[in-house]
Formats: sequence, C-alpha cells, structure tokens
Amino acid sequence: PVGIFDHIQPKRPATRLIIGTEFALPFLLSQPPDRSLVLGLDLVRQRPSYDANERAVRLVMQLASLSDRTAIETNQPNDPWLVALARKETRSLTQSELADRIETGYPPAVTLLRFHSGDEGAIRRLQASLPAYLTNFGLVRRRDGRAVQLIVKLPHSRRPDRLLTELTKRQLLNNITVDVDPATDELD
Repeated sequence: PVGIFDHIQPKRPATRLIIGTEFALPFLLSQPPDRSLVLGLDLVRQRPSYDANERAVRLVMQLASLSDRTAIETNQPNDPWLVALARKETRSLTQSELADRIETGYPPAVTLLRFHSGDEGAIRRLQASLPAYLTNFGLVRRRDGRAVQLIVKLPHSRRPDRLLTELTKRQLLNNITVDVDPATDELD
C-alpha cells in the first residue's frame, strides 16, 4: 500500500502524519485530516469476537466522517462486505450482521453476563449452581492471571435482573463482580 495515494494531488502540502489506533480518533476532532488510511482492516475483522465486523464498520465510518477521503488497505478488495462498506451500504451490513448474530446466538439475540473474581472457588461454586437454561462457556483465566471469569449467555426471553437477584439470594455472588453485556475487549 506504499503508493496508494500516488495518483492524488494534495490540495496543500501535507503538514503532518498521524499514526494511531481507534483510541486516537477523538483527538482528531479539533484538526481533522484531509485524507486517512485504514491499515490492517482485515486484522480487525479477523479478531476472535462476535462484534469484529461491527468494530470494523465503526472504525471506518468514524474516520471517514473526519476526513475528506478515506482509503482502506486490505488483502480482500472484492469481499462483498468491504464492497458494501465502500459504497456506504450500511443497512445491508447491519441486516447481515444481525442475521449472523441471531443464528449464532450473540447479542442482541442474547444477553452476555460476565462473572469475574480473584476467588476461583467462588466462580466454580457459581458455575455449578447456574440454571440449565444458561449457555456456559467455562472458566477462563484473565490475561493478567489474577482473576477468573465465567461468560454465560442469557436467553433474550429471560431478564438479567431476575437471575442476579436469585443468585444474590442464594449468596452465590459473594466476592464476584458481574458485568451485563460487557464490551468485547473485556471478554479477553
């Protein structure tokens, strides 16, 4: 992608080059770039997360809203998903993503609950006592190694507050933190 902008004549000489991640986007509001380039969008989409495509769309759309022109570096330029994104056909992307999530049982079709604690015994007791209608992904040790987490899927027909009230009454949430529909970066 080195020569990706070779055919474009800049309106004015480039004054700065900003290299960053999606976390840098808010800092561009005061001085937005004329052009932007998204490198490695394929990697964002390949992330092992149910919302990888959503994150990719959000990243491109945010950057495109700040720039006059946005280019995407990809190894799959004919991918129907990327073609739809380039054409700003977000409705078709949204409908496709929703259908995939309903089929695979991810939000918004279900509610994800994350239980985490430094007390592995507490998480194991909770896991053994969970109602049968919950899909349980098993125990996972967090990257930091200090905490254990348990991710479960709550069917959309069930309310998380009722489940959590029941577990609290049974004293199964002692020393456990609960996140309802946690951000996917928190699921790592």
